[in-house]
Amino acid sequence: MGSWRLDALDRRILAIAVPALGSLLVEPVYVLTDTAVVGRLGTTELGGLAIASTVLNTLVWIFNFLSYGTTVRVAVRRGRGDLAGAASDALQALWLALGLGIVTALGIWLGADRLTGLVGDDPAVIDHGVTYLQVSVIGIPFQLLTVACIGYLYGLPNTRLPFLVLAASTTTNLLVELVLVFGLDMGIAGSAWGTVVAQLLSATVLLGIVVPRLRADGLHRLRVVPTVMWEVVKVGGHLVQRTGFLLLTLAVATAAAGRVGNATLGGHQIAAKLFIFLAIGVDMFKVSGQSLVGHALGAGRPDDARDVVAHLYRWAARAGAALTLLTLVAAPFLPLAFTADPDVRRQATIALLFLGALQLPAALTFVLDGALMG
Repeated sequence: MGSWRLDALDRRILAIAVPALGSLLVEPVYVLTDTAVVGRLGTTELGGLAIASTVLNTLVWIFNFLSYGTTVRVAVRRGRGDLAGAASDALQALWLALGLGIVTALGIWLGADRLTGLVGDDPAVIDHGVTYLQVSVIGIPFQLLTVACIGYLYGLPNTRLPFLVLAASTTTNLLVELVLVFGLDMGIAGSAWGTVVAQLLSATVLLGIVVPRLRADGLHRLRVVPTVMWEVVKVGGHLVQRTGFLLLTLAVATAAAGRVGNATLGGHQIAAKLFIFLAIGVDMFKVSGQSLVGHALGAGRPDDARDVVAHLYRWAARAGAALTLLTLVAAPFLPLAFTADPDVRRQATIALLFLGALQLPAALTFVLDGALMG
């Protein structure tokens, strides 16, 4: 796993990765917060959240290319000294995020009954899933705008500002959700509204940061440029396929768990969201890879890019070993935070043991993912 002594490049990697960890954790924390709160309402509500979040993840996270693709294009262009070009790419990513967000939200809202029926088969669970889904779609345009803003800031690289903004929105999500669910007795709908409020807050603040920065870099007209937008889409094409296969795998697993029974579905929901949460512990190094590798190649320094990748592999091995130990030790206790149902806790514990065994190969895969994007 290499020496633990840090050199200058290690410190540069950590300067990007550590603040990125906070902002990357926000979406999983939203979902984990929802899972912990909704799990206290009952097993059918938790199952409804499982199928609704699967639909949302599958149909919304596929647009993460708005972050990954924007980070890479901005990093490469800035490595070449083309600040105005980087700003132009970022603006088109924002317009694209808004358009995709509106269309996706409308489609999910209209098809909520059919989409939840594809994943679950218990009428009570499906009813809760539809309720959560139809409220949550309101936040999708704001979520995608946030993703595009973060992609631009990561490409600078500036991971500190996204961390601060998203930390505030996560706190807001928790407070609003507790008031709506337990104070106003709004049930699973209150959980969804808490997330929508947090998504609106983060998008508004980040746009207030990013748009003036784009103007400072030489972009003076905030208009749609189809040719530049198409370049952003082309960069994202392969990323859509990559993300789509991952999300399809998770969706099929959720559908299979739902057919087994509500306890299995609830246990799967807990383990699946913890899988995403743990992946973020390594994805922070992926952000460093996207930015530093992209910048080095844009500046015509391939040897520097190779050095970055070698350092990232060492960090992946360290992170994977630590997460393996943490998950295996905590597997019997983590489900207690999400549900009081003993059957759900038992199913979640079994899944978490498998999850722990996969942390090291997963860490190496995620870091390679970021290096190849760069």
